[in-house]
Amino acid sequence: GLTSHNWGYAMSSNDTNQGSNKQDNDGIFIISMSEWEKLFHFAMLQKTDSEAIRVMTAYLVLVRGSGVDNVTTSWSSQSIRTYTGISPEPSKRAINLLAEFGFIKIVKEGRKPSYKITLSKKKSKNDNSEILFIPNNIVTGAADEVPPLKRLVQYQDPYVLYLFIRLYGFQDKYLDVVNPDIASSVINPDDKEAIEIHNESNLLKVWALDKYPTMTGKFKTDFYDFAQHNNADYPFFDKSKQHGSPFIFLDALQSLNLLHSVAYVCNGDQASSADELEYICDANSDLQATYIKVITELADEKELGLSDRLDKYPCHAVLPANYRKVHFQLFYQLKYRTKLGAAPSRHADNAIFDKNMLDCFRKVKGVSVG
Repeated sequence: GLTSHNWGYAMSSNDTNQGSNKQDNDGIFIISMSEWEKLFHFAMLQKTDSEAIRVMTAYLVLVRGSGVDNVTTSWSSQSIRTYTGISPEPSKRAINLLAEFGFIKIVKEGRKPSYKITLSKKKSKNDNSEILFIPNNIVTGAADEVPPLKRLVQYQDPYVLYLFIRLYGFQDKYLDVVNPDIASSVINPDDKEAIEIHNESNLLKVWALDKYPTMTGKFKTDFYDFAQHNNADYPFFDKSKQHGSPFIFLDALQSLNLLHSVAYVCNGDQASSADELEYICDANSDLQATYIKVITELADEKELGLSDRLDKYPCHAVLPANYRKVHFQLFYQLKYRTKLGAAPSRHADNAIFDKNMLDCFRKVKGVSVG
């Protein structure tokens, strides 16, 4: 099944790693996807949602505090309190539950405790399919912000916490976005191709859409079956559709500033699947904002009224003039991402595109860029 979602607001780029120290920026911890699923099911057997959240949260904090082996940790209930706001006694209770059911082993108790994460090892050195790579700052936060895990604790929905962590196993590495098959504009066949609204000296063109593409989400994917529940007590229940919807979950992550949408410009005809996409550039990058500013000022000096026309097109981008047919696609992107998220070839392609753009601008009479 499919469901659609319209995004008609102005979008801005987000820097995952602004203002935090290098360890929190670049560091990761790992957990097993299958063990995380086991832990979720165990947590949901507890008496309340709050208890479920505390158990899952305690696990994440303890693993975050582990050493290079991702097994031994000296982080304790005090760390859980520091980073999540959960009080000491409930934190200790959660740790004891993890130990009782075999998710951790208590090596030493007291003021300086030591634990071993008993179920977080890789199955084999060459098997990463079961491993979730989680940025350290999911737990510890960046700069002066409220740490993401603390926000999730405050939100008090164990399903949102479980699926948010699970989402790290469903990323498109080249596009650096959430797997488009879960939710994106790619699986919506009704969106229009971009139109050319300005040609500058046959060197640069401005392409635009009068509205952002429509997000469409699948109810059932390998990520999760949102349609499996059909009761109004289910946290992702959509009354209009009478079953679960992925957008209730995704909207929750957006409200917690853990997820945002990004628009990419792609070459050729409208695609119907991610493997058909020919990525050109990120329409919302800082460089695109600069390109738009320069070309708009140049056009307005010639009294071509580009700035007035752009007001009608919230989705737009500047490309070299050799592109003849392009389209825009909308994706979800996690705000906190690891360096494992973007493929090296993507960085290389971005660098080539930006060099071509600067070469085109240098050829435009009277323009100086960078």
